[in-house]
Amino acid sequence: MFTAIDKFVNGSGNLNVKLFSVYKMVDAKGEKYDQGELLRWLGESAWFPTNLLPTENLRWEAVDDQTANLHYQYQNLHLQYKVRFNAAGELVSCETRRYMGDKSLESWIGRFSNYQEINGMLLPTRVEGAWILKGEEKPYARFEVTCLEHDIPEAFRS
Repeated sequence: MFTAIDKFVNGSGNLNVKLFSVYKMVDAKGEKYDQGELLRWLGESAWFPTNLLPTENLRWEAVDDQTANLHYQYQNLHLQYKVRFNAAGELVSCETRRYMGDKSLESWIGRFSNYQEINGMLLPTRVEGAWILKGEEKPYARFEVTCLEHDIPEAFRS
């Protein structure tokens, strides 16, 4: 029923939602959407794990054996996720504070499961996004990946 286009381009986020691909429901941008869309991209990097390698803009900080804080900076945006891993080293959740639309800053969690080998990488094929409101998780999106393509440079192919 709904189509959504999330974008983050040159430091600017935009969320565009339409009903039946025709009726505009949301066309939102601004600082709060910049933060939200960049957090979305960073969370979806579970499907593109080389995005999560340390760089001058991305760093990891261990909390315990199965938890780490992920810090990411892009221009004037400073983001942080609390990332949890299972005993196999698979990313199982990432939690942060993000804007719920252009309103309040709320707790948000992404959950990752059903890891399968895709293009030679072990990747999650089920993902759920949920807001945590008044201590209760409120899932709003569930995805199941059925196809994922990576543009892998020749030098990295086996």
